[in-house]
Amino acid sequence: VRLASTSTSPPFPFPTHCNPTPHQIFHLSPGASQADIKARYYELARTFHPDAPAAQALPATVRHARFHAVTRAYDILRGKPHASFVSDGDGTYATELARRRRQHAQRQAYHRHAAADFAEAAGVGGADEAWKDQLIIIVGLASLVVGFLPTLLSLHAIPDARHRAASANLARARADARTFGEERRAAIRARVAEFEQ
Repeated sequence: VRLASTSTSPPFPFPTHCNPTPHQIFHLSPGASQADIKARYYELARTFHPDAPAAQALPATVRHARFHAVTRAYDILRGKPHASFVSDGDGTYATELARRRRQHAQRQAYHRHAAADFAEAAGVGGADEAWKDQLIIIVGLASLVVGFLPTLLSLHAIPDARHRAASANLARARADARTFGEERRAAIRARVAEFEQ
């Protein structure tokens, strides 16, 4: 006994021609209600989902492309604002191009207006802002001077300390040499005096 859910042919096959319209993908007339569209979407999603058992016979790229087409068609049929679809005759493509042209023109007009407002505001408030820039530069330079001043002062102190330590070591070595030298000379004289006797 075979159940209806195990049928091998889908009840709504994917259109075979290039660039099908959303209504052709959904097998619905243009006057279909939102409830019909939603119900049909659930049926098509179960059928064309890339992980669906019925779709496993197709290559992965075809499965993904068909599911993506079903999802885009659903977005368009729901009237989602950013949905776009290439159509072959119902004017969806031309409508989308016109919408994008209007949006681009509005955006350009907004940017021109905003740039004019900014230029006007910069001309009036530019002098007030100049002192802030100068203050930031002065504080930055003062911070650099305060940060590097101890380093610069210690650069002279380090060689001076090394010089003092070296001269003290040299003076100590000379004093030791004099002391040991005199002791050796005294020992040599004593030995010479022994030989002479």
